[in-house]
Amino acid sequence: MPKLKIKLPAEVRTLSLQDKQRIVKSLSQTLGIPEPPAVKPQGGRSMWDPSDDPLIAKLEDNFYVELDAVAQDVIAETIVLLGLPIDDIQKSANGKNAIVEWVKKLRDKRGLFKKVDRLKDLFAVIRKTDDFIRSKYKALDKLAEKYIVRSALLGRLRIEAEKANLVLTASIISKLPDTIKAAKKDPFPFEIWDGEGEGQEEFISLSPLEISSMEHSVLQAAEKLKQISDNHRAGIKQLIIQSQKERWGANKLSQALFDVYGDQNRDWRRVAITELAMSTNDAFLAGCEEGDIVQVATVPGACKHCQRLLEGRTFIVSKEPGNGDTHVWLGKSNIGRLVANWWACCPLHPHCRHRWFRVPGSRVRKEVSKP
Repeated sequence: MPKLKIKLPAEVRTLSLQDKQRIVKSLSQTLGIPEPPAVKPQGGRSMWDPSDDPLIAKLEDNFYVELDAVAQDVIAETIVLLGLPIDDIQKSANGKNAIVEWVKKLRDKRGLFKKVDRLKDLFAVIRKTDDFIRSKYKALDKLAEKYIVRSALLGRLRIEAEKANLVLTASIISKLPDTIKAAKKDPFPFEIWDGEGEGQEEFISLSPLEISSMEHSVLQAAEKLKQISDNHRAGIKQLIIQSQKERWGANKLSQALFDVYGDQNRDWRRVAITELAMSTNDAFLAGCEEGDIVQVATVPGACKHCQRLLEGRTFIVSKEPGNGDTHVWLGKSNIGRLVANWWACCPLHPHCRHRWFRVPGSRVRKEVSKP
């Protein structure tokens, strides 16, 4: 097919992604160019779909909601700080209406900000913006610890529930410790239920390996949140600089800040799913015995990579790195590996929803059943 070069006005570069997509679609229809086939995301199902596991789904949703609340706060306060209008904003779902309401509440609080004149001192505006965004994101490490610790403990408790043939209920999540210090207490209680709804109290003590695994997961998640928040902070500052350089109107900058929130919104959802999956699966493997047999459940809509490398297969738990085709171990991942070189691990890729469970009748379960 011959190539067609079309020179668009320079102003197109400053439009939102949605406006650019509408222009491309309109040109394609005018020229009779067929639309390309839809490409499924790498992770198979949408990351907005809830997890098949109700406990993990609750953790994912709660973690994402708290991250998203911080992002909404940052965008709203940026708009208030710069004195930008919101009356002509093209609002939609995904929190934009909530941001508008938050802006109105902030403006009702006198003295919250000393408004900066963005037209007179751009350097002062950038410094002020940078300072308050940093202050909003500085508590993300505590948020990471809260949810990573709980997801790791949930992975560990699954082993205890499997041994006793009991069911973990969603109510357990709020009862779990939310700091590493609290999780180290020896022992700590948790409540699980049998099939008849009779509550039972059990106690477990975490091994040094399990504590170490939890600490590594917290550090990794906190660093990931920092990377994303740094990118968001830089993106907002760049928009302000671009608006001055290209002489945008106040309405255009305000709309651009709303549009960039959409990207932030997806980043938080993605990291919440991925980091919780890594911590709960690592904690599960840390609590397994050498030689345990594990597999994953078949997940509707799983991507082709998960179907090829995970589903329908069994793996041997190893305490040390070993044969990547047949064994899994604590910390095994595809981080830094090319897709062509991926090996079996959970999660297999960003926002993967698979998780390990032990195969009934494995050597460890037989040992547990001995008198």
